[in-house]
Amino acid sequence: MRIKLYVLLLILLFHFQVVKAADTTLYYSDFSNLVLDGTVSENEYPTTFDVTAASDGSKFLSVSWGHNNTHIALAMTGQLSGWIGFGMNEPGKGMAGADMIISSVKDGKLISKDYFSTGNVAPNEDADQITIQGAGKEENGITTIEIIFPLQSSDTAGQDHNWEVGNTYGFFFAAHESSDELTYHTWRSNLLTVEIADSSKTPAQSTVQLGESGQASQDESPIAPILFWAFIAFIAFVVWKNSKYY
Repeated sequence: MRIKLYVLLLILLFHFQVVKAADTTLYYSDFSNLVLDGTVSENEYPTTFDVTAASDGSKFLSVSWGHNNTHIALAMTGQLSGWIGFGMNEPGKGMAGADMIISSVKDGKLISKDYFSTGNVAPNEDADQITIQGAGKEENGITTIEIIFPLQSSDTAGQDHNWEVGNTYGFFFAAHESSDELTYHTWRSNLLTVEIADSSKTPAQSTVQLGESGQASQDESPIAPILFWAFIAFIAFVVWKNSKYY
């Protein structure tokens, strides 16, 4: 009985240890440096990170973003000439029920539309499109898309979520290497998580790598891993000692 109790405690501790903080953070910006011109300039966005393909870990997008409490500003750059898609959902959820914005640059003009997804199938255009402002550029085989869209939606058809500052959500990216028409993606990311931070939080660094930050997360104490492994060593010792009596 005592050993079973120790094992249960170990399982519970391991569960709470592996539940990690958001992969990245969507920080506040007053958008004073933001220019929608299809070019990402220094200090234009609070945070920049690389997005890698779920299939092989290769980078396919560089993403920059921020929010001003009412809107999200999002820039996506990739060595491609096709569409780029961004999806957002409740924590731990993938495509089913996700809001999506899919953009491309065609004949020098940005095409960006609001979609909703019902599962791992092609998404559908929203009947009630949110307002998306933006600009795009396609030069030398590289596409850059900059868009601004609202955190809150007036959609009455239930095809959009309302995003709240201070909450954490799931998000993902996908893209096609050459097609401007919506067809099966060439790359997709894993499901990631993002905290929409309030204006009291500031970026720890200007560029981050998802899941590979060089410093401790603001939401994780550096002492936690030490305590975790110390506890495991203690449990192992107790189990070994008590096993002599069974």
